[in-house]
Amino acid sequence: MAILQPIIAAGPDDALLDGVAWDGGANPLQIGKGLSNSLSQYMRWRMNIPNRSKVAAGAVIKLTPTSGTSGTTVNTDIGLTDSDNVPSFTSDQSGLGVDGAVVAWDAIGSWTFNTVDANSTTPDITSLIQRWLDRAGTVYGNYMGIQINNDDSSMNAFRKCYAYEGSVGKAAQLDFTHQPLLYFQTNLRGVMRGALC
Repeated sequence: MAILQPIIAAGPDDALLDGVAWDGGANPLQIGKGLSNSLSQYMRWRMNIPNRSKVAAGAVIKLTPTSGTSGTTVNTDIGLTDSDNVPSFTSDQSGLGVDGAVVAWDAIGSWTFNTVDANSTTPDITSLIQRWLDRAGTVYGNYMGIQINNDDSSMNAFRKCYAYEGSVGKAAQLDFTHQPLLYFQTNLRGVMRGALC
């Protein structure tokens, strides 16, 4: 099993959608709802693993807050961006929808400045990563995208976190464990040989 913890690697790899306004250089990033607009955070990571690899349960995204926020109801949906290879966010990619079921991240707790804890860590998104790896068009080195979209948050209820532009080492970190498909193929061959002996 291999543990991967990739951090957003460049400015064009995260973006903010404020209502209909796309900002590929935004810092901080925000999720939830402003006075009137929904706030969405877009992220992409280069996935240097073979497609069809298997992801172990417990995959999460860790966000580093740029401020302490609490006392408001922030409800979001975490979705897999519907693309085998998500383009750079230097151009507006808000037209890319989500692929399949989302993961609810609701009633998000208080965030503490510069502190990554349970409240600023997403629920398990293993199903989203596995769905992307299982897509027929994904290959080693392609970019996988994740969106965190507003889902009926209270007015002016939001959380803020670092983008790459704010701090290279504090941008969103994807944390997961995977097993390359080759391992399963090799093990299966061994089991079949044993069964035939």
